[in-house]
Amino acid sequence: FVPNAAGEGLSSYVPQLVRPALSGSSDWRAEIALGASDGGVKLSSDLRGTAAAMPAPLGKTADESAPISVLIGEDAGAPRVHVSWPARLDTDVAFSRSGEVWTATGATLNVGPGAAAHAQEGLLVTSDAADLDLPSWIAALAPALRDMQNGPLHLRSADLRPGKLSLFDGRYLRDTHVLVQPAERGWKAHLEGAGAEGDLL
Repeated sequence: FVPNAAGEGLSSYVPQLVRPALSGSSDWRAEIALGASDGGVKLSSDLRGTAAAMPAPLGKTADESAPISVLIGEDAGAPRVHVSWPARLDTDVAFSRSGEVWTATGATLNVGPGAAAHAQEGLLVTSDAADLDLPSWIAALAPALRDMQNGPLHLRSADLRPGKLSLFDGRYLRDTHVLVQPAERGWKAHLEGAGAEGDLL
């Protein structure tokens, strides 16, 4: 499997925020559950050969083993995809049909340990990761979020509760709750935690 940023082929099941950061290729195994009411297709890989140029905990080198599984199933007659990348990312993606094309219209992404919520409309990001580097995540995701904001996968909110939130110039906050939501011109972030409280526009 060779990922591509345009989302062609199997890359359409990879979250849009992550696709541009992937490079290389890796071997995948496909399993089909025959006769099971909750069946579907399960894809799995150790991702050896694929690099992810993303901030921790999503970043990895091409020679690093990082087992991942993708379940492609159905929910109320529409495709649904669940990605499980233990301790790194858990994702649920819902699709809606427009003519002959199925388009992702809802997604939840949980960064770090824990499970993603059931996807509905728009994009919901959550995280209880031990350490999040805010400048690195802004640099990695801001261009994609701007492109997505006028589409069906617009950002509804990002609810982040990292143990350590790394800021600029080596500064950081502990046990902080950050809630990011769309504003008229960009995004608004509300911070609560030890040593910081307030809104950022």
